[in-house]
Amino acid sequence: MAGRSTVSSYHDCFIINISMEKPILMVFQTYLMKESTMAYTLDSKVGDILNDTHAVEVLERHVPGVSNNPMIGFAKGMTLKSLLAMPQAKQAGITEEMVSKVLAEINAHK
Repeated sequence: MAGRSTVSSYHDCFIINISMEKPILMVFQTYLMKESTMAYTLDSKVGDILNDTHAVEVLERHVPGVSNNPMIGFAKGMTLKSLLAMPQAKQAGITEEMVSKVLAEINAHK
């Protein structure tokens, strides 16, 4: 089996076995970015928005670096509404009106 390679997919990672004689495993996370056809609302989860290529482009225009911020992983399971309720959002001056305008821009492309 020398020289053959196998690829297996497990959720958000791929395991690649380069050689069956001396297995070398490489594990890396993939981000399956796509464009969603559903309109986003304040009840949408951050993770769903971040999986949409167009949505990320719009977000990056308004908040450069947001999609690569190491802290964004903590928010992926949260809705936009729950993020707006956090004291940090209020301290940063982020309002529901601001988020709604960005959502309207994202949804205009759908």
